[in-house]
Amino acid sequence: MVRNRRNVALLFAVYFLQGLCFYSPVATLYRLEAGLTLFQTGLLESISLAAMLLLEIPWGRAADRIGHRRTLVICSALFALSKVVFWKARAFPDFLAERLILAVALAGLSGCDSAYLFACVGEKESQRIFGLWNAVQTAGLLVAGMSASLFLSEHYRRGALWTVLSYSAAALLTLCVFSAVPQAAAESASAAESTEAKIVFLSCM
Repeated sequence: MVRNRRNVALLFAVYFLQGLCFYSPVATLYRLEAGLTLFQTGLLESISLAAMLLLEIPWGRAADRIGHRRTLVICSALFALSKVVFWKARAFPDFLAERLILAVALAGLSGCDSAYLFACVGEKESQRIFGLWNAVQTAGLLVAGMSASLFLSEHYRRGALWTVLSYSAAALLTLCVFSAVPQAAAESASAAESTEAKIVFLSCM
C-alpha cells in the first residue's frame, strides 16, 4: 500500500540522518578535551551498555502497549536529546546523563524499528528492504566520517552541533510516519477491493 511505502521511505531517511554522527570518529578525543580520563570514558560505555540491557524487556512491554510508531517517535526524540546533552557536556556527570538517555533510546528502538519495518513490507520483501536499511545506515556513517575528516578534524564541538541538527531532523521525520498497516492485512484489503471491482464490472455487463 502507498501508506506503507511512504513509511518505508521516511524510515530510510530517518536511518540515514541517524547515521550522521559527525563526532563519532573523535568521540574519545572529545571527552578527553572536556577533561575526562580514559578510565572515565570506558566507565561511561560500560554503564550505558548495562543500562540498555536492563531496559530491553521493560521497553519491549511498553512498545507492545503503546505501539511501535509511538515508541519510534519517543525514542527518536530521546536520541536527539542525548546528542544535545553531549554537545553541551563539560564534565563527567554531563556525559553520564548523555549515555543514560542514549541507553533509554537505544533500548526502546531495539527490535521496535525492525518490527515496524517488517509490518510495513511483509515477509516477501523483508530481505531486500532490510538489506537497503543496513546500506542506508552505513551510507550515513560513511558520509559523517568523511565530513568529519575533511571539515571537522579540529572542531569537535562543531561536529557535535551538526550531529544535533541531523538527529533533530530525524526525530521530526518520525512524526510524519503513520501507523503501519500489516502487509497481510494490506494484501487482504487489496484482494477485497479487486473482488469488489470485478463484481461492479460484471454487474454492468
